[in-house]
Amino acid sequence: MCVRSWTAGRVGHVEIARPERRNALEPETIRSLRAAVRALAHETEIRCLVLSGAGASFSAGGDIAALRRQSPSETLAHNRAVLEAAAELERLPIPSVAALHGHALGGGLELALGASLRIASDDARLGFPEVGLGLIPGGGGTSRLPHIAGRGGALLLLLTGEPVGAAEALRMGLVDQIVPAGELMPAAVRLAERIAANGPLAVRAIRDLVRAQDERLLAAAIADAERRLEDVLASDDLREGLAAFSERRAPAFTGC
Repeated sequence: MCVRSWTAGRVGHVEIARPERRNALEPETIRSLRAAVRALAHETEIRCLVLSGAGASFSAGGDIAALRRQSPSETLAHNRAVLEAAAELERLPIPSVAALHGHALGGGLELALGASLRIASDDARLGFPEVGLGLIPGGGGTSRLPHIAGRGGALLLLLTGEPVGAAEALRMGLVDQIVPAGELMPAAVRLAERIAANGPLAVRAIRDLVRAQDERLLAAAIADAERRLEDVLASDDLREGLAAFSERRAPAFTGC
């Protein structure tokens, strides 16, 4: 089972459960995740959702070895699936809290950006390493990140490809709270329970009104990002980046 889901009181839980793969977002994992989120959305007693990852990391993102085997159309489809998984969280009638620990990278972090709030353990490392492969984040990262971390913070993460620690992520606004590593899940549940204890109509109205301010701009940015991703997927730079990663050497990008 690559995704687990359960309820506890008024809080629903969805956990990515592929710890042996650092919770890589493989196609079956994404499908199961979306199905679990949709199922909890229909449970009327649930008033907040907690998204987490089993094992040492929240999610290390995509499988780079699989990326080398994929055609451009398959990679586009995979990125659309990550994008839609994040959108499933945004479309929920209830708020959601992403509990981040260990690595939250690439598609894993894109998924977390779809949550209403993000709480991180103090050992968390967050980032978008795609640019080092000659690739761009195609699951909504370039579109959602500037709205959350600001233009400067987004460019720092996206252009360097270097992950940041929890303290820097908090300073940027990428996460909303930091707790000691052993206290992450209890803290995430407490936060969800505090939200769930409030008036559900008011909670939904607040979340929807805040989200509506960015929604139209986000839709246009996502469409543009997909067009640019198509260009990058056809590039020599991507092929060189993937080959260099496999061969454990520095890439020699040409800009073509």
